[in-house]
Amino acid sequence: MAIYRQAAKRDKSEPAIIKALETAGATVQRLSCADAPDLLVGWHGENFLIECKTGKAKPRTNQQEWANTWHGKPVIVAREPVDALLGIGIGGVEALLVLTKGDN
Repeated sequence: MAIYRQAAKRDKSEPAIIKALETAGATVQRLSCADAPDLLVGWHGENFLIECKTGKAKPRTNQQEWANTWHGKPVIVAREPVDALLGIGIGGVEALLVLTKGDN
């Protein structure tokens, strides 16, 4: 049974992270389930869960407990767009191109 958050507080870093992922060609779905990560990302036939954080913020205890019981890929914690890109396997020059393309 899913528990839905009402008016969930979204991290300030989330819009830029979503923009970078979508610019790279990934599909992004915001999630709104209690304690679950913020984003479900599809990239080259694989799914990734991303928890967006701003600054030095860490996942809350209940978020970490959720991640510890998840039997899929580890949850990626992204503070900046580059963290999300690296987490799904986009690095080096390709990440740089995505980030600069997203600035336009």
